[in-house]
Amino acid sequence: MLAIVDPVVSRAQSVLQEKNAVSGYERTVVCAGIDEYDGEIPDAVFIGTPPAFRGTMAPGRNIEVAVSKKFPSAALFVEKPISSSFPEDVVPLIPYFQAHESLVAVGYMLRYLQGILLLFCGTVDMTSGAENENHNQGEGTRSSEHKCLVSIYLCQRG
Repeated sequence: MLAIVDPVVSRAQSVLQEKNAVSGYERTVVCAGIDEYDGEIPDAVFIGTPPAFRGTMAPGRNIEVAVSKKFPSAALFVEKPISSSFPEDVVPLIPYFQAHESLVAVGYMLRYLQGILLLFCGTVDMTSGAENENHNQGEGTRSSEHKCLVSIYLCQRG
């Protein structure tokens, strides 16, 4: 992990402090903005900012564009949803990233956590979230969607 970029530096420092015992975080730096980072060029950048700050070409709402300009060779992984904007505001990203030959993936980051993988290996009842009458339809739908995404990930791993 090269860096954590978060405008709320204290939050990022707190997260980093929790990770210090984990291998790979020993030299991680904290920056308030992408322009502050001047270290090694990353192979991949994981973008988990709130969707109001990404998914358009508008300044201040285009973090993935700013990242691709600073690190043109880095692959981008964007947390879903891509944006909270209207579709017509998001569509211009398609030709932008095609023209720059950027590798961009959109998905659910938590699906890669070991605990989530264990959940789908039979250690936890996978039906309880979607069928529990205490859940509203939105929560059940989100739960089912996440189960589908994790299933796809597991199938790809063979």
